[in-house]
Amino acid sequence: YDSVEIPDSRELAVIESRLDLLEGLKRKNKRLIPELMESRDGLAEQISHQDEYEWECRSLEKEKIEKEKQVLVAAHHLSEVRRTVADRLISQLQQYMAGLKLPKAEFVPSFQKKDRPDALGLDRFEFLVRVNVGSAFHAITRLSGGETSRVMLAIKAALMEASAIKTYCFDEIDVGVSGDVATRMAELMATISKQRQVIVVTHLPMVAAFADHLFSVEKTFTENDTSSDVRLIVSEEEREAVLSKLLSDQPNLATAEFIRSLSHNS
Repeated sequence: YDSVEIPDSRELAVIESRLDLLEGLKRKNKRLIPELMESRDGLAEQISHQDEYEWECRSLEKEKIEKEKQVLVAAHHLSEVRRTVADRLISQLQQYMAGLKLPKAEFVPSFQKKDRPDALGLDRFEFLVRVNVGSAFHAITRLSGGETSRVMLAIKAALMEASAIKTYCFDEIDVGVSGDVATRMAELMATISKQRQVIVVTHLPMVAAFADHLFSVEKTFTENDTSSDVRLIVSEEEREAVLSKLLSDQPNLATAEFIRSLSHNS
């Protein structure tokens, strides 16, 4: 037999250390030696592509900076358009407000610049309004109920031509108003209905009288449930009865005459 070379103690220590390391890696990663070698080769390949990754990161950073510049240019353009449109819109709003018996109402646009643009642009925008000469301009949310109703209807009417919305739903937009103001609002909603479908929920007979198609909604209460019954009002007699009920729980000849006058005027 050929002689076998026996490693010295130093070489044995190196081999045992290497074996311990491999066993530790197997336990830690729960993989066999061939699988560990495959992982090693994969990591080595990733490291070899490090320069490519760094180049791609630099390229993406440049692209990001360029896109941010484009967004900023677009945001500034949007701000300019908003200012132009706001001035034109204010003129329309004041005309509508005069028709809604607030002839002294004035609007001013408020633009507050954001630190950076977002999906809505570079501005925080709102209309400030005053309805009486000499009073301060303030947010629409600080108006009274009746004033808010008229302002919101005027805004809807002014924006109609530029809006793609085909159906407007006004849910008690006439809250806080009555009498001639309610009639003026009904007239404006009737004007909008010539170009858009308009659905109005109201408790005012002077508004309901303008409807081309009148529906009555009545709630029914039981011990455990509440249901709503919706009926299309067809006959003229039933129409007058429904409108009279909106005016008074106990209709009489005077209310009937008033309802007939509303139907005639609408």
